[in-house]
Amino acid sequence: MPVEISREGWCECHTEPLNGAGGLEGYNRGTVYRFQLCKGPKERYYRVYHNHPLTPPDYYETCGPVEFLSYFREVIPCSTPSAGSGDSGAGGGRQ
Repeated sequence: MPVEISREGWCECHTEPLNGAGGLEGYNRGTVYRFQLCKGPKERYYRVYHNHPLTPPDYYETCGPVEFLSYFREVIPCSTPSAGSGDSGAGGGRQ
């Protein structure tokens, strides 16, 4: 089932998730990351992409809206993807 991406943009980590808290690991305070707000089969969730040179560019970790707001803030105005965009679920990441 395709995943609907309702919003995407850039976010800054304001609090580092420790020891994989909220399903997130390796994000650094003050660093900007790409994110997507997705609607899955059951609920909304965020994909947060690592931007480390040793991490594949399509690798992301997922978290719920509460966890996202606990660690990140949106810093660049978000966009709504054009109709027909989305993801078939293929690629890296945890859900």
